Amino acid sequence: MLHSQMRIGFVYLMLGAGAVFGDPGETPYRVVEVEEGGKIAGAVRFAGDYPPLKYVRVRKDDVVCGTSKLLENYVVNPEDGGLANVVVTVEGIAAGKAFAEARQPMIIQQECMYAPHVQVYRPDDTLVVVNTDKVFHNIHTFAGETTLFNVAHPAKAGNIRRRLDTADVVGVKCDIHDWMSAYLVPVAHPYFAITDKAGRFEIDRVPPGTYTVRAWHEVIGVLEKSATVAAATTTDVSFAIAAGE
Repeated sequence: MLHSQMRIGFVYLMLGAGAVFGDPGETPYRVVEVEEGGKIAGAVRFAGDYPPLKYVRVRKDDVVCGTSKLLENYVVNPEDGGLANVVVTVEGIAAGKAFAEARQPMIIQQECMYAPHVQVYRPDDTLVVVNTDKVFHNIHTFAGETTLFNVAHPAKAGNIRRRLDTADVVGVKCDIHDWMSAYLVPVAHPYFAITDKAGRFEIDRVPPGTYTVRAWHEVIGVLEKSATVAAATTTDVSFAIAAGE
């Protein structure tokens, strides 16, 4: 696998149970006014070769699902190797800005794919699952090897709502259409971003200080770099992934 061959200049690790991203510790996160906050901006990119796009052949429900599907475990910009769907968090912030909006995490099943493929949640959030397809799906969620819930979702059924009673990265799959997958990453505060199709991200209104910036990807795992943020300035934090060296 790719990550077993990686030799890079920053820390590579996998998180254990109960590892909420950005967790400030025993003290709950507090919302305060951030004056002269800085910004962290950067990108996550492959420095050289990157895994090729992979399609799978659809063998059931092709009228709805189509004949093939592009797997989303590596969504790479061919122009510069930017990697999408990476969750970037700033660790150790105990007080700062408020979450931009109050929303429930939601997964939409559409044309036999999950959307979005990667999102964040706050522990004890309620996940809403919508089935817009005229086919039978099931929602199998897990944290590591442990199943959280596994429920059927017929075509004309209403939305499914389940509380995320965990503090782990939550994987989602459909046992009927095995190419369908999604991930929910737990966060303790709003200092996070998910890289776009070019692998870029920005996190604003960061209180001045020195932090660990953490980047999570479903295959690569977790990468970390240290960053010092000054008032009213932008700090570049970019991750260059060297594969197969």
